[in-house]
Amino acid sequence: MILILTNTDDLTVDYVILRLKELSIPYFRFNVDQFPTFYKIHRSFSNTKKGSIESPYKIVRLEDISVIWYRRLLLPPKVEFFGQENAPYIQHESRHFLEGTFLSLSVPWINPMGNVYIAERKLLQLQIAQECGLVIPKTCITNSPDKLRQFAKNIDVVCKPIYSGLQITPSANYSSYTREITPGELLEQDAEICLCPTLLQERIHKSKDIRITFFGEKAFVVSITGECEQPIDWRRPGIALKYKLTNVPEKIITSCKEMMRRLGLLYAAFDFVTGPSGEYFFLEVNPTGEWAWLDYTLGLNLRDELIQLLLKAGSNGATL
Repeated sequence: MILILTNTDDLTVDYVILRLKELSIPYFRFNVDQFPTFYKIHRSFSNTKKGSIESPYKIVRLEDISVIWYRRLLLPPKVEFFGQENAPYIQHESRHFLEGTFLSLSVPWINPMGNVYIAERKLLQLQIAQECGLVIPKTCITNSPDKLRQFAKNIDVVCKPIYSGLQITPSANYSSYTREITPGELLEQDAEICLCPTLLQERIHKSKDIRITFFGEKAFVVSITGECEQPIDWRRPGIALKYKLTNVPEKIITSCKEMMRRLGLLYAAFDFVTGPSGEYFFLEVNPTGEWAWLDYTLGLNLRDELIQLLLKAGSNGATL
């Protein structure tokens, strides 16, 4: 059985579950944002290790789980029942309970939780990418305003998040996208820079973006171009885009696979841009990156590739 660790608004999981049902492949979806109100989990240790997950619709024995598809952080919502001051403590008790329960199953993960945690560190990605033979844009990450201004003095630069562009507040959610930033803006933000490290990169005047999605050894390469002009960040809403299945030099694929090996990943989504002379620049790798929209748009059969990967990991080579 495939255990899917996610949340309620994960459309990619919805898309995959449709196919799992078609193929009669057993699965259990665990939405972290619904624990503990929707699920009851039991774990015991004696001569044998037993346990179960119970929802209003289904009960699953933990020993029947053969592989875990890890999509979302195992951080349940805060419970206010014990008072606001105790909510963070209860939340972290629940988090360690969930993490410990699922890690104690000793089954394969795609991708392993600890490996995802490390692989998401962008500075580490940039270092490993260079060690694996990939070219990266000139980059500066610092909380020193002087160092940032010096870096941006003679080149065009963009500013991007160090970790995630998603900011969740009690009143609303916000997304921060990669954007061009001028030296004049850097002159006005000394206090902000000192208190929040900032990542600047040389702006590559790109001809196209490249997304390379790996399912194990299999790579799917897609070019992303704007219908009018190439956007600085193609993920920004409202931009008209064109997608096309394409190819990259084999040395790029080989370097990506080496990065995955170094980071302990079986699935990964790599982002590149091509410069004016056709050179490929590595931007980042996402160990839980999205792919369903590409599958839907281009008919790449990525959904079955993921299921195939899960079955192989959990069943010693079983296939569709």
